[in-house]
Amino acid sequence: MWHKKSLWWILGGLGGSAIAIFALVNFSHWHRLRSYEKIPDLRAVQWNGKNLAGTDFSRQIFREADLSEANLRRANLQGADFSGAATRLVDTDLRQANLTNALLSGTQATRANFSGTILREADLSNASLNGARFRDADLQGANLIGAKLVGADFSELKHDPAYLDRADLTDTGITGFRDARLCNATMTNGAISKQGCFWPSYDLKQAAQAQDWRWMDSATSYLFKEAVIPGDAKALEQTVDEITPEQIRAMPCKHLKTLDQLWRQASGDRFGFGIQRQIWESSQVNRDYTKFGEAVGWKQNGTWLKFNDLTAKESASNGSVLPIGHFPWHSWQVLEPTKTQPTRFRRVGFGEWMAQLKACRI
Repeated sequence: MWHKKSLWWILGGLGGSAIAIFALVNFSHWHRLRSYEKIPDLRAVQWNGKNLAGTDFSRQIFREADLSEANLRRANLQGADFSGAATRLVDTDLRQANLTNALLSGTQATRANFSGTILREADLSNASLNGARFRDADLQGANLIGAKLVGADFSELKHDPAYLDRADLTDTGITGFRDARLCNATMTNGAISKQGCFWPSYDLKQAAQAQDWRWMDSATSYLFKEAVIPGDAKALEQTVDEITPEQIRAMPCKHLKTLDQLWRQASGDRFGFGIQRQIWESSQVNRDYTKFGEAVGWKQNGTWLKFNDLTAKESASNGSVLPIGHFPWHSWQVLEPTKTQPTRFRRVGFGEWMAQLKACRI
């Protein structure tokens, strides 16, 4: 009888010790993860292969870190910064993680597993994501501009990304995303997409939000060149002379109205295509290009301004307010003076442009 009681007591003690050891090990692991969470800057950490599942790393900085083959399943990575080509997420397990508003621009994330991951408004522009898995992921509002996505898996997405301009989608099996901007993206069969080229670009929206008019004009110029110049992004190196009157007449009214509305909303109805057309057709200007230039401040004291002479913000440094209609500056049409042609200054197809606005009732 004594032996049976002793045996049960010994076994119970061993079992209790095992439970205690198990709890201690798990507490140590939990405490170590919690200590990581308190560190605001984890750049350049070497955590390849590390088990970090379920950890809260929101708004942490991981630039230049190596997290290859690490386990970050279900981790909270909202607003975390993984940006830069020196950051490695190669073969990393990010399934069901939350990467809302995370920065992964330029990141090396080949074959990373984002299945079931929340990537809303995340920036993955120019990231290397060949072979990555996005099955059942939520990519609403995500930026994948210029990303390398050869062979990536986008099956059963909860929401499509917003921007895939100039991305490489070769061998993905994707023929298109209905609501994504795919301007000059390379599709699964090698074809160059022109979908969404006239839609407001990511840069244009950012510039409008910042009310940076020179940036907004440059973004508008790039948008038009992307839309009308045939071929891929390399073709954009061609000069503005390539935007012909025929191409201007082919610009869709629906999208020109959207772009005009963006300019007007950002500037409080001071800048925009329609504002400029009103000035162009006013009795004071009467479709005279020189008078128009003087009215909108493009020509001052007998000199035509260059792009770099323009003030980026609404108020100039001396406190004066920019003239109504000063922007857009139409840098997609401008031929500025050169050393060989110091007096040259004109806008290619400006009259044709105004005629197209009138035809579109802008």
